Amino acid sequence: MRTLTKIVATDGHRLSAYFSRPKGVAKGAIIIVQEIFGLTEQLCELADQYAAAGYSCIVPALFDRITDDNVIAYDQAEKGLALVKQCDEQHILSDIQGAMNVLEEDNISIIGFCWGGGIAYLAASELQLQSGIAYYGTRLTSYLPRTPQCPFQFHFVESDTHTPIDVIRQMQQANPDAECYIYKNATHGFANHHKLSFDLNATELAKQRAFSLIQGSSVTK
Repeated sequence: MRTLTKIVATDGHRLSAYFSRPKGVAKGAIIIVQEIFGLTEQLCELADQYAAAGYSCIVPALFDRITDDNVIAYDQAEKGLALVKQCDEQHILSDIQGAMNVLEEDNISIIGFCWGGGIAYLAASELQLQSGIAYYGTRLTSYLPRTPQCPFQFHFVESDTHTPIDVIRQMQQANPDAECYIYKNATHGFANHHKLSFDLNATELAKQRAFSLIQGSSVTK
C-alpha cells in the first residue's frame, strides 16, 4: 500500500497526492497528471523513476473532490470517464497549483497521460510552469484557443481513435513552436508499463525527448 500525503489546493480543498523525492539536491520538479484511471500504482512507480533520475515528483489525485476511490481498474474505463465528466476545470487548476506550491524547486514541469495530457496542456496555458508534456492527450481541442506559455511537447500515435490525425494537425497549427512527435508503430497508452499497450521502444524514445525538454528549460536557483 502506497503512503499518500495531503496537499492543499488554492481554494482550501485538501486532496491526496503521491510524493517521491530524489536523494540529494533535486534537479527540478515534475507534476504527473493521471489518466482516467486515477492515482494508479503505475503512476506512483513512474514518479519513483523520475525521483531516481533526480527530480522531485508529485502525482495529485484529481478525482479526490468527487470520490474517495482514487484508483480505477483498467477494465472500468466507463467509471473513469464518468468521473472526468464531473471534474471542474477551475478545481483541477486549483489542485495542480496546490501541488506546485508544495514543491521547493523553482523549475517545475508537468507531464500528463491521456486525459492528463489534455490537462497538462491546460495547466501549461494557465499556470507558471517551466515546461509541459502531453502523452497521447485527449480533449485537447476543448482547450483552444489557449496555448502553453512555456516550452511544450506532444507525443502522439499515428492511428488513435482518441486523438485522430485531424486533431493532431489542429494542435500543430495552433502550437507551431511546440515539439510534436508521432509514433507510427505504437498505440494509445504506449507509455503505461502496466497495460498490454506498453511499447518499450516508443516509451524510451519519448522519455529521452521529454527529459531533453525538461533539462533544456531548467533554471538555476
